[in-house]
Amino acid sequence: MFRSFLLIVLRKFRNRTSSSFVNFVCFTLGLTACIALFNYVHYELSYDQYKGSEDVYRLETHYLKEGKSTQKDAFTDYLLGQQLADKLDQIETIGQLIPYSRDRKGFFKNERNHNHLIQEIYYANKSTLKILSLELVHGEFETALSQPHSMLITESVAQKLFNKEWVNGTSIIGKELTSGERGLINNRFKITGILKETAENSHLHINALITLPGYDLANLKSSVYTYVKVEPEANLDSLNKLANIVYQPQEPEQRIFFQPIQAIHTTTGTSNEPGAIVSIILLLFLSGIGVLILGLASSNYVNNAIITAGDRAKEIGIRKLLGIKPTRLAATFFAEALLLNILSSVVAVIFFLLISHFVSTYSDINFPGPKWQYANDYLTIITLLIIVSTTLSSAYPAYYLSRLNPLQALNTKNTISFTEDSQASNVVKYLLIGQISISIFFLSAVYIIYEQLNYMNNSYTDAFEINVSGYFPGKAGADQKYLMEALHYFDTFKNNGTCSEITVTNLSNGKMITSMKIDSLFQLETNFSVGFNIIDHDYWKDSLDIFLKGRNFKRMFGSDPDKMIVNESAYHLLEELTLDSALLSTRFKVKAGYLELIGVVKNQSTNAPPQIYVSGFRYPTFFNATLKYPGKPNQSLEEFIRECEYFLQLKFPHFHFIDQELRASGNMEKEVFGLFIFFSLIAAIISNLGMYSLAEFVSSRRIKEMAIRKVLGARTIHILNILTIDFLKIMALGCIIAIPLILYSGRLWLDNYARRISFELTLIALPILVSLLIPLVIVLLKSWLTAGKRPLDSIHSN
Repeated sequence: MFRSFLLIVLRKFRNRTSSSFVNFVCFTLGLTACIALFNYVHYELSYDQYKGSEDVYRLETHYLKEGKSTQKDAFTDYLLGQQLADKLDQIETIGQLIPYSRDRKGFFKNERNHNHLIQEIYYANKSTLKILSLELVHGEFETALSQPHSMLITESVAQKLFNKEWVNGTSIIGKELTSGERGLINNRFKITGILKETAENSHLHINALITLPGYDLANLKSSVYTYVKVEPEANLDSLNKLANIVYQPQEPEQRIFFQPIQAIHTTTGTSNEPGAIVSIILLLFLSGIGVLILGLASSNYVNNAIITAGDRAKEIGIRKLLGIKPTRLAATFFAEALLLNILSSVVAVIFFLLISHFVSTYSDINFPGPKWQYANDYLTIITLLIIVSTTLSSAYPAYYLSRLNPLQALNTKNTISFTEDSQASNVVKYLLIGQISISIFFLSAVYIIYEQLNYMNNSYTDAFEINVSGYFPGKAGADQKYLMEALHYFDTFKNNGTCSEITVTNLSNGKMITSMKIDSLFQLETNFSVGFNIIDHDYWKDSLDIFLKGRNFKRMFGSDPDKMIVNESAYHLLEELTLDSALLSTRFKVKAGYLELIGVVKNQSTNAPPQIYVSGFRYPTFFNATLKYPGKPNQSLEEFIRECEYFLQLKFPHFHFIDQELRASGNMEKEVFGLFIFFSLIAAIISNLGMYSLAEFVSSRRIKEMAIRKVLGARTIHILNILTIDFLKIMALGCIIAIPLILYSGRLWLDNYARRISFELTLIALPILVSLLIPLVIVLLKSWLTAGKRPLDSIHSN
């Protein structure tokens, strides 16, 4: 039975080469698009799917208003994790990550004194390695992050910092890296292990981990990523309720939420995320595109089956007269579609592999390649696509032809006219209208997205101001002279029309983020450790009652480069060591010079450890600037920001802007646009192939009719009108359906942008003209060739 099916199918392919080829191309393109989209969606949904991750959660801080979440923050307080672990038996262990700096970057010098920028650096506790399933390729896992000032770096960082040793196979375990400029915050870290590179599909990318500082971090508020591993049977709702009973929030509307680590990458709206986030709506949208494209390919098959029904009907009539049952006839149609889909899927897989290689090699689109560890998933989805496509494409033709009685089948006309009011002709019309509508919608969407991105990144013609933030790691030895030079440089920056306002601070969004433990800071007979904190005037500007003695730092940033403020614990300790009770204005010798004591503040907690506070350009500094983009047509916004960054680097070494979302403005949209334009082209090709196939068939089947009309005196223009009028009606209906969809979707998408293009008529008219031009040219060309033939040649060829 299978052999007979196969022979019949192959014979049909041979006899109908043109329609079979069109069907094959359409199915191949449709399946290629579906496989590529599945690969993209599957990859985005595979984030953090490592063994045991189903029991790992990240604690988040949510803020409620009238019982609804209005703000979500990935950061929590430092003490939260341990407090919950002590009270909740369901929590097995906690892991904590503290960004090394606001943008998680830092400059480190190797033993050759070469300075290197390392990104994605965190302070971490030992449990984090196990919770996040991080692996060591060199070093002892059991002792990793257990010693103060120890550091783990990834293989790529090790190769960059110690290339010679790495190439020669020499171990770098035990080597040291120095952070910061030479000065008070000059710290040395010993490398105790080499981390395996974090997976691409991880919400958290890590290049270096440093042991958590060994001093009191209780004052570290809302700047810690806290991960917990819970018991397998733990209930999420129960955990959330118990956590908010155990932990007393700082604000009445603040709540703690357990976010499954597997859901982080697809959960939008959370601030301080360490990695890129993708909207689940986008993934559903792309999946919908795949379904539409597969539907287009299937509709072409249905159309081809219906318009060739005349030939097939006679075959069906003869086979029914010979006693073939309708179910077997229907099975023949399913077998034809199945074989065609299988062949198309094989070619589609090859196309997908070639396209993935081309995109990764010759473009900057971040499109994931095939992941062979998911081979079973690929096989499952391809099988499912074949089944769905086969069913969609063969169900109606099988139903339509197999239900004919023998006499009706033998008397069926050999063509279907659009003017006929029959079920089959209506199906063809509706499918063609749908194809035209989808093609217009896709091309219009591509044009609108292109115009918006072009407007955002390359076509700013109006001057405007934009706020940006930057990071400067500090300058060792910066003094009053350096301050005056910096102020003069800022004036130059503003006077040249590039910047309207610039401020500097040691705080990030008003919060202290640089805090560490330093051993033997003071050059006294007795050594002791202190907490070293970098702040400025604004940190205590509204809390002057906190001062027990002395004053705050001056309002002008950098005016107190060699001054310090201490807490009660540090002051009493200094009193005991110096045997002096009047220490204000005393200059203390420290590692890199002298610091003068100008103030004493209250301890933040009982038995707080010694703390000192410093300020100025010697330490990590944040720049907040209002840049004046001049609206140069030949300079993009990104190029302008890069130019400003270079200007500031001349005075402030290693300065860089930290607004990565601004630097990569529209990157996500660009990637989606790259995918969207590719799939839109596939949709347009499939749609036009269907139109070409139909136009060719109708023209060839009406050659004799047109020849007779010409003999009776009809002119070429009249014949051309007869052949094209039905197609033009279908195109017009497709436009009528597509225009409201374009208007609604386009305005809805553009509303997401503060600066956006105006929704003008050309945004719709131009794509519609292009969308209709190709099928119109196809129809006119085929009709013209038919109308232009001599009657004798037409009758003879027919």
